[in-house]
Amino acid sequence: MADLADATAIILAAGAGKRMGSPKALMSVDGQPWWQLQHQRLQSIGVGALWVVSGAVDTAMTGDARAPSRRVLASSESPMIASVLAGVRALSADPPRGVFILPIDTPAPNRDVWVSGAAGDTITAPIYQDRAGHPVYLPWGWVADHLRSADLDPASARLDELLAGSARRIETDDPDAATNLNRPQDLADWLQRNRRST
Repeated sequence: MADLADATAIILAAGAGKRMGSPKALMSVDGQPWWQLQHQRLQSIGVGALWVVSGAVDTAMTGDARAPSRRVLASSESPMIASVLAGVRALSADPPRGVFILPIDTPAPNRDVWVSGAAGDTITAPIYQDRAGHPVYLPWGWVADHLRSADLDPASARLDELLAGSARRIETDDPDAATNLNRPQDLADWLQRNRRST
């Protein structure tokens, strides 16, 4: 079984959340900001996380004792790959065996998804009912070769294109792996599904 202590999740929480109407990390879920719920889910899974946040999200977290302590800033106007690169740079001095990439709008799936993803030295992606999802797992060797390259242009590079055809598919029965909370209705649907299952 893979040891999640050897991996770090890079949580991408710097986006402006235009379709949601506000940064997705700050959307309210049962009276608390989404980042708190996501942080609790990650802690219960046992995976360490580095949060890449916008200034607005960082300000909202500052002073909250429940906030993740490992945070780096990225611009809410930059493409997602810029947030990935900010996380990679922050981890480069003492790199983990591998990193998980989890956008803030994907609810952290169950622990089995993470353990299966980190079980080898290959790129992995969970698949739920033929839909690719998150977290994607990247061995640090791949990160060092592909994401730390001076030739990588964050203005035009896309992680999904860099990974095309490279990921080992991991089938899961957890719908959260392929869930994206992009709009208020997506969040309402997710909450309703979770309330039915509890």
